[in-house]
Amino acid sequence: MDEFAAALGLLVCALIALRMGVSPTRRQRFDDACRHHFEKLNVRLAQMRRRAPTAKAAGPIAARREAEWVIERARQRRQDVDQDGNVIRPRAFDPSRKKPPMH
Repeated sequence: MDEFAAALGLLVCALIALRMGVSPTRRQRFDDACRHHFEKLNVRLAQMRRRAPTAKAAGPIAARREAEWVIERARQRRQDVDQDGNVIRPRAFDPSRKKPPMH
């Protein structure tokens, strides 16, 4: 990702340098072309955002399935704890467990 960002920055700098070296009429044409392509890109991105599936579009069956999965995962995690009334202690924090050496 860093390489992509660096390459994109280099490309922008090169385009700006080329833009400064051309005549005003060509510079205007270049600016118009860039503006046109940028607007097309914005329109396409807006269309993609509108088509993105949402939880509402997935329907109640998918939401119910997701909720059941989360509940089951929470139940499985509770098996790794000691419960003393309303106090829940993970077994990993049990002081009677032998601690590994520091070095």
